[in-house]
Amino acid sequence: MSDHGNTANTKPSARSSETAGWVPLVMLCVITLLATANAWHETLVFDDKAFVGPDVPHPIEELSDAFSRNLWGHEQAGAGLYRPLLLVGFEIQDRVFGDWARGYHAVNVLLHLAVTLSLYGFLGMLARRSGLDGKTAGLVALLAALVFAVHPVHAEVVNSVFNGSSLIVALATVIALWWLLQNLQQNTLRAWLGFGIVYTVAIYFKESALVMPGLAVALIVILGPGTLVERIRRFLPVFWMLIPIAVYFYFRAMALATGTAESMVNEAMPSQFSQMISATDLPDPGRLLSVLGVLGAGIELFAWPYPLKLIYGVPVGGELMFVIAIQVVLAVLALVLMARGRPALAAGLAIYYIAMLPASRILSMDGSGPHLSDRYLYVPSIGLVLATAALLSLALRGRWKKPVLATVFPVIVVLAALNWERNSAWQSQAVLFETDYANGNKSGFMVRMLINEHANEDRTGRVIELCDNHPE
Repeated sequence: MSDHGNTANTKPSARSSETAGWVPLVMLCVITLLATANAWHETLVFDDKAFVGPDVPHPIEELSDAFSRNLWGHEQAGAGLYRPLLLVGFEIQDRVFGDWARGYHAVNVLLHLAVTLSLYGFLGMLARRSGLDGKTAGLVALLAALVFAVHPVHAEVVNSVFNGSSLIVALATVIALWWLLQNLQQNTLRAWLGFGIVYTVAIYFKESALVMPGLAVALIVILGPGTLVERIRRFLPVFWMLIPIAVYFYFRAMALATGTAESMVNEAMPSQFSQMISATDLPDPGRLLSVLGVLGAGIELFAWPYPLKLIYGVPVGGELMFVIAIQVVLAVLALVLMARGRPALAAGLAIYYIAMLPASRILSMDGSGPHLSDRYLYVPSIGLVLATAALLSLALRGRWKKPVLATVFPVIVVLAALNWERNSAWQSQAVLFETDYANGNKSGFMVRMLINEHANEDRTGRVIELCDNHPE
């Protein structure tokens, strides 16, 4: 009788626990889809028009075609980007959706949802490993994932079909790191093999995925158990990732080389690497200062995402000193917490800085200087969300729990509202330019783009008004 009673009492408890486990996932799905409901629009803007839609040719008849050309299809040696799996993805979408633009945007929205759900699971795992009880760990992960889901700085990537590659790299990054940290102590071979497979696929979608091994090393060193020597031994298999890197650059060299097959085999790789080295501008003190400014501006924009623009100028003067000071304060705080056995903030900042390296232009290969756009922040913001989770885990202890929750939920609502507004701007190039213009971006480049867009749509009155306001 006693045994029967215990069983009867256990079953409802188990069902209740299982139900409670689904509630955060349902909440994340509903809120993410509501916040991005106006991103399923009917228009294509900027580079989207060159890759998807009814007017785009279908150059890829076989899978090998995607691996034998650069992203833009140019003929000159060394030109363009190499993202073969992104081309395959565009080709599949073209054949499925045709002229239905909403379909292309739906793919991006669903990918963003997948990243959000994966990030929730990853953060929950890290929170439980840090010693938080299951309920608090789940709450911290949920709040941080909600910030990621509705953050308006992600609107460009979600609304731009072409930038869907960043969504895939983000998803690959979260899944690969989650798998690696979850399995590393139990089965080193399985952990690194799974990481390597996801990593290899990701780099053929976008070259920014090349930093994933660096992220893995940083998290193993910062979050891993044991002595420093033990952690170093644990990440040594990362050097096997040099194999997929070498294969990637070989395929890239072959695809971007010109000439006969024999010359391509014999000269492609040396030619590619010599071109990359000769075209690379090494950092000088001025560039390093600008890079620090851009990195700090990215953190500032994540914390205060208003007003949002297409391109942000490099901070100078007092603003530059301010964003550098922010980074110094965060670094000191991260080191103090790490010394006290709470390394999550340091891990989050490490992810942010490593993931920002490709976009920071600390090494420039195209002559452009450091600058910031929203699309650069999608993958690095995974680190900032982890840092947010680390700060929330500290704040949700003891008497501060209710005031923190009373503050966080209104912040999420405000972020969702800003995200909705930015999604609306991405439904038209003219509206997007006008929004940037109204937000204070009155540079010569923006004014010319705005005039050109209105001229293309025969809005003569607005063209005259802009020319009168900017006679220069």
